[in-house]
Amino acid sequence: MINVTIHLRDEENFTNVRSRAIGRGLQELNGVRVKYMSRGERDTKSNLVIQTGFNASVPLRDALDRQCPYIIMEEPHWRPDKDFCVSVASWGYNGLGGRGWHPPVPDTARPKPALHARKTDGVTIIFAQKPNDHSLCGADHIAWIKRKLALYPDAELRHHPLMCAVEQEPLDEALDRCYRAVTFSSTVGGEALIAGCISLPDDEGSMAYTAHSRAKWLHELSWKQFSHTEYHRPDVASWIMSGYEEARASARKGNVQTPRNKVDRNIECLRYYREFGN
Repeated sequence: MINVTIHLRDEENFTNVRSRAIGRGLQELNGVRVKYMSRGERDTKSNLVIQTGFNASVPLRDALDRQCPYIIMEEPHWRPDKDFCVSVASWGYNGLGGRGWHPPVPDTARPKPALHARKTDGVTIIFAQKPNDHSLCGADHIAWIKRKLALYPDAELRHHPLMCAVEQEPLDEALDRCYRAVTFSSTVGGEALIAGCISLPDDEGSMAYTAHSRAKWLHELSWKQFSHTEYHRPDVASWIMSGYEEARASARKGNVQTPRNKVDRNIECLRYYREFGN
């Protein structure tokens, strides 16, 4: 029996909806027991820990101590409805984004956006992230932006929506104008690749970091996010659990990403505003 603990935030929000979606599918499988707990609780009998986001929570730290595999639920790798998306979530074993692991992807086609033709001209845009984001893995994002602005002196800097006090040009319109998209680990790196831009992610946490054949990359990416309704399906849950044994073996070898606490938001935001405004 595989004991799965799904750890929820105290306040009900879309992050809990993501965690409950995968739980609903897993609980339909034979040999899997699903238990819901809070972010502050741990279960030493758990064989698989699931939570939304890469916060260094009590259960996630405990999973690392016990060399137990975990699954992280997060934002989708592309936005199916071109807006903030709460009905689709990405997933991965033992890491966040490109550092997560997935079982071998089936050949079966899944819904995905059409790949745009490769761009031949346009502007260079540096897409900033929140300076305290987990996906930065502790990197100094402000220093990174300054290095990229020096490297691309004619580039535009696009603020993350949560770091901007005024309404910005919609992302799709920015990508329409963009020829070269410079990112650290943002999901925009993947969306830029789909939009036909040259995508230049700096960190292996980006899902676009190792993209070579766009068609093959997009097919594989389509299996790394599902709608909540799809997560409810036993066939999807079975495929996710097909990777459990390998994920457990990797965890026992220490081949997992260690979560970090977010750096102080107020300090980093003040540094960001002083350097770049908003």
